[in-house]
Amino acid sequence: MSASACLVPLLTKQEHLLWAERVKPHLPHCVSVYNNLIQHGQGLVSHDTFYVLRDRPHSVTVLCRNEITPHTQHIGIFCLKKEVGTVVEVLRSSPLIDWEDTNRTHLLLHHVPPYAADPLVRLMHEKGVKVKLMTCFTFTYDAHLDTLTLRLSTKILQRAASSPSWAYI
Repeated sequence: MSASACLVPLLTKQEHLLWAERVKPHLPHCVSVYNNLIQHGQGLVSHDTFYVLRDRPHSVTVLCRNEITPHTQHIGIFCLKKEVGTVVEVLRSSPLIDWEDTNRTHLLLHHVPPYAADPLVRLMHEKGVKVKLMTCFTFTYDAHLDTLTLRLSTKILQRAASSPSWAYI
């Protein structure tokens, strides 16, 4: 693996928000990673460590590792189709996944784009990891398509005409 394919963690809230903006043009495919980056960047949660490729200025590859679930290795992945080979090489040689520990712990790769599934399955087989594929659905919301007002028992949420967000009234 070349030095330019090394993973480095995002350390600041600002870095998380900058990377959220970097992957945003690839919505809806990156929606789960995008939402997690935003939540971490705003300080709402802190359960994942995010990694990006060092010295790859045009890459949008983001990997995230859940740090709070014991006996499980949860790795989230978003990359472009042209970056899949790089992601496989990084995972093959990176300490992000403890390949020796996969027999004692659960390895869960999530947020995987459909075009990355087969190469990642081949990597898992190469490493001797049993693979179980599950289809997951992510529902997205486009505010500009929503014309309804939500009514709650205690407050009414109403969209302001000039703002894409909701306001309490």
